[in-house]
Amino acid sequence: MSSKRKPTTDAIAILERRHYSGRPGRLADLERARLHAKLAQEIYARRKAMGLTQAELAKRAKTSVSAMDYRV
Repeated sequence: MSSKRKPTTDAIAILERRHYSGRPGRLADLERARLHAKLAQEIYARRKAMGLTQAELAKRAKTSVSAMDYRV
């Protein structure tokens, strides 16, 4: 029986195998980044639904606009 892996062109599978497989610390970092992205998307969606700008949300939260900066 051959121990070779079946070739894949799936970029996500390749990246996971190369950078995350067997590395629990990196997997934890990845999950944390996914959670942060999900939270940022939720904040953005709710802010837009309320018709607020980032500046208005920052003022309501009593913080600066730069503290409210999130990437989606």
